[in-house]
Amino acid sequence: MQTNNKSVIITLAAVLVAAFFMPWVKFFVSLSAWDMLFGEAGRYIDTGFKYIAILIPIAGAIIIYGAAFNNENYPIAKGLLFRLPLITLVVLIIAIVSKIGDTGGRFRSSDLENITNIFGIGFWLTLVASIILPFLQSKTATTKVSLSLQTNYSGKSKGGIALLIIGLILVIASTQNQLFTKTSRYRVDPGAQGLPDAYNIMGPMYDTQTYIDTKKKNAFLYTGIAALLLGSLLFASGRSTTNLVTSKSDNTTGEPISENQNSPQPLATANYTRPQVNINLPKVNWDSTFAKVKSFLSKYKVVLLSGAGVLIAFLIVYNLFIKAEPVKDAKNLAKNYCACSEELNRNNLASLQSYSNEFDSKKFKSRTDARNSLNNILQENQTKYSNCTQSANVKYTERLADYNAKGGQNTYTFQQTYSSISNACTNANSSDVVALQSQIDEKIKSIIDPEPDIEKIKADLIGQEIIGWKFSYLNEYKSAEILNTAKSNDRIEYQVKFNLIDNTTNSGEHDCEVMVVYVQNEYGWYLSGVNLNYIVYTNTFYPDKYVQITPFQNCKWNADNNYKMSWKTSNWEYAEETVTGPDQGATTLPYSTTYFIKSLEPQEIKVRFTYRPNN
Repeated sequence: MQTNNKSVIITLAAVLVAAFFMPWVKFFVSLSAWDMLFGEAGRYIDTGFKYIAILIPIAGAIIIYGAAFNNENYPIAKGLLFRLPLITLVVLIIAIVSKIGDTGGRFRSSDLENITNIFGIGFWLTLVASIILPFLQSKTATTKVSLSLQTNYSGKSKGGIALLIIGLILVIASTQNQLFTKTSRYRVDPGAQGLPDAYNIMGPMYDTQTYIDTKKKNAFLYTGIAALLLGSLLFASGRSTTNLVTSKSDNTTGEPISENQNSPQPLATANYTRPQVNINLPKVNWDSTFAKVKSFLSKYKVVLLSGAGVLIAFLIVYNLFIKAEPVKDAKNLAKNYCACSEELNRNNLASLQSYSNEFDSKKFKSRTDARNSLNNILQENQTKYSNCTQSANVKYTERLADYNAKGGQNTYTFQQTYSSISNACTNANSSDVVALQSQIDEKIKSIIDPEPDIEKIKADLIGQEIIGWKFSYLNEYKSAEILNTAKSNDRIEYQVKFNLIDNTTNSGEHDCEVMVVYVQNEYGWYLSGVNLNYIVYTNTFYPDKYVQITPFQNCKWNADNNYKMSWKTSNWEYAEETVTGPDQGATTLPYSTTYFIKSLEPQEIKVRFTYRPNN
């Protein structure tokens, strides 16, 4: 076997061993053949048939041993050994296809992309090396002379062995994902709509992610592969062997004549001069090799050019229509999304400019009217923006579904790239829009809003609630009167007295006094709050029975002392009784959340209970 053929054989065998530890399949993570047999993923492959895959690296190791260390002597027939990786690979593929058929699956033309994406570099290197090896099994020319060989290794060969060991270590290390695990932070909040980060009181929000540093992992892998290939070439090209004559057949006895290299004396039983035969290993004739290569290329140039053309066409089609490019796809889709924000900014700028120019001619009577007019204009732009972003999100969702169907790291890359770009441009107002909005705000603030009157107060109180009352209807106000007003720059406090009618429970009329607070903002005067001063409830008591009264909680109360009355904390007949009245003086009632009261007058009486908040 010539040295250059031996180099190729050793290199291909080294590829078979190394590829066993490289990615064979890519689902959500990349898995090597080692992982699928002996790693964590191997637990989920519940068939013992998978272990025949170990024959591939074993065959590669045997070939390396025989070609590099055992003078091309192999423990297995060379024809079988060189074909064993390809046979094993074909058997595995047939088993997988049969399994798919058993589960009701079938291949379609569209599955080409999936196959391309699923199988990793380890599988393809194994396939190529397995196909080439059987064509390199030609036998080495043998000599008729019986020789004893002593092998010497040059510095180049020893360097090749070191590179082989280093390369194997690097390739095996690249399969250990825990060596390349990293954790990083990334921003998850899109920011306040239309506002810079300074308006986000809580500040930006972050989350952490744990992932595999693929760049570092691939650096280990490809450096290891390069070391394996270079090491095998150095070892095969640098090895030198010296063959010395150690025996020769005797014509008389038929026994070999022994040679003692330490005592080179003539043999006592033979009267002849020992011939010295020196045999050197053939050296590579590079001129002859280049001539053969040139002749081969010239002879098969049509086939090679056709093959190259097909390969180039395949690569073009693959890169244009098949290859997944999550970063590029995400950038293009995010660009469409960001175009919506750009269009919104252009429309808002035009609308605000027109509004500002026409502001004085509109003669708004209140800030609220001015704000509502502006919001109506901007709402039209916002509707167009919503339709635009909805269309962009539909395209993003469709493409995301494609990546989810394929699985793997590309889905995460696609999502993160799209999110980071789209969040950065989400409805971000330009400086011109912000400047115009500020100018318009000043113009609206220059409008002097009319101060609230009693009718506005009554209307604004609808839906408000105080102790003992909820304002629900305008017809509840029998009378309303502003008793006092206190003003500051943007604040007015009204002391208002009402006479209220309860149409729901028919509890009669209730005098009520409240403090109503108004504050002025960019929309004008708005109700800031209402606080109770007091409210009066009138209760009827009878001389022949007790009436249960439950005073309002969290407030102070007192009852008119115009009549003589009996008070109990329980309706039990013999419960202790407290009597109040004009002739009783100041009387302290026992504490209770509920009282039972009866008139001690000869007729029914009406008593006013006045409630005031504790604070």
